[in-house]
Amino acid sequence: MMSSPKKLDVTIAIVNYKTPKLLESCLSSIYQFTKGVNFEVITVDNGSGDNSVEIVKELFPDVKLVENHKNLFATHGFNQILKLSKAPYCLILSPDVEFLENSILKMVRFLARHRQVAAVSCRQINKEGVFDTTCSRFSTPIIEFYCASFFGIIFKKNKLLSFYRYGGWDRTGIKKVDVISDTIMLARSDVLAKINFYDEGMDLFFMENDLCLRMKKAGFSVYHLGTTAVLHHRGQSTIKFKPSQMYKFYEKDMLYYYKKHFGFWWLLFLFMVFQLNRFYYLVEPLLAYYKRVVLR
Repeated sequence: MMSSPKKLDVTIAIVNYKTPKLLESCLSSIYQFTKGVNFEVITVDNGSGDNSVEIVKELFPDVKLVENHKNLFATHGFNQILKLSKAPYCLILSPDVEFLENSILKMVRFLARHRQVAAVSCRQINKEGVFDTTCSRFSTPIIEFYCASFFGIIFKKNKLLSFYRYGGWDRTGIKKVDVISDTIMLARSDVLAKINFYDEGMDLFFMENDLCLRMKKAGFSVYHLGTTAVLHHRGQSTIKFKPSQMYKFYEKDMLYYYKKHFGFWWLLFLFMVFQLNRFYYLVEPLLAYYKRVVLR
């Protein structure tokens, strides 16, 4: 008599774009450290055009691979995976993460004990062991004005920025927060389906802000679990883009988010405020050339 397959606990969702070496390290660490959890790994390759696909096929045959022919960005890629999942939990994971211990089991156990918690993240450290200041309060147009615009640089509202980023907290404890990082986020699959997954009106930025805000509106909370940590090689996918390109992505997603949650007039306010930022990124190549050639 054939035994029935083990019931899945977690679908691990990874969207990759031109980070083959990091993806290999990430997948290797998953299989090395994850014990006591029945999991599957589904990876979307967003038209990398390098050897990312070959690495998955040759070294990780158990990984389910979805190949997109062009870069459909993070929200679309993750939604492809999340809608395929049959597991009660989904781990949204960046390929520039490496596991150092059995963090997935610890996060699964945390969600199992706290039914009103929709999602949990954990502490992130860099190669030097310094923690990332992940987690924040929900952003508002005023916080955006002071924290990301040229006017904010002039006014230097450091107390507001510290408040927004939970300043003074060392991230080693367990804390209910507004927004957790989706660099690594374990979420309940039924809650993700209830809020209709990621909003594909955004590509790269404000994804986690929007997701966590909709979880709260649905009656759930999110937590930071600082008792376990992963290694995070920050921003390795985004360095493939020029600063001016990244700013365009940021501005588009930022304006979409604030229009969605705060309305048209705040969208107009931020659009006008951020024109100075737009001007900077237009002249940024000239400034870089001046520093490189004229001032050398």
